[in-house]
Amino acid sequence: MIPHKLVEKAFEGQFGPISVANRGLRRRPRCFVTLVAEDFLQVPGSWFGTWVDRTKKYRSEIQGKELRREEYEQTLTVEIKQLPCWAHLSWREYLRRIRELIRTVEAEAAAKRALQETEVVGVQAICEKDPQTRPNAVSTSPAPRVHAATKRERKAWREAFTWFVVAYRTAADLLKEGHLDAPFPEGCFPPGLPYVGDTG
Repeated sequence: MIPHKLVEKAFEGQFGPISVANRGLRRRPRCFVTLVAEDFLQVPGSWFGTWVDRTKKYRSEIQGKELRREEYEQTLTVEIKQLPCWAHLSWREYLRRIRELIRTVEAEAAAKRALQETEVVGVQAICEKDPQTRPNAVSTSPAPRVHAATKRERKAWREAFTWFVVAYRTAADLLKEGHLDAPFPEGCFPPGLPYVGDTG
């Protein structure tokens, strides 16, 4: 049995619009102005859409060039498939569980708003926001070399990276001396040699 929360996270990763309920933007994902799971999961198969390369179109326009529509538009195919953990289910049962997840998200979001005594932001308030707004102050501290959940994991990464650098430089020195079989560490690109993959 797959833990409910794991499935929900995987589902939310594929169908981001359902998170608008959790974020307090809308009461229901279906109210969001985009496709949600319920819209295109009705029938398994493929969906087709047109992707517009607006950057290419814009650059050609400012250069005074006129492009044909097929030069900046491309038809893309989206294959509708079930989550791997539910691939064994019939399509009807799969849809039932998807809808159940959506209703669960809506109920949890509603309970959270009730507890915090807040309301959803709503369409009008969202549309009134200036998309070009910038924060008044921005942190200027340097970004960490690695993001880690704990100090122990960050320290372990630093130690592992230090050993990696030592091993790489040692092998590079040997290579300079003519040793073509110098033992470079896994996951690196030796100078002038192929990538060193997993040798385990």
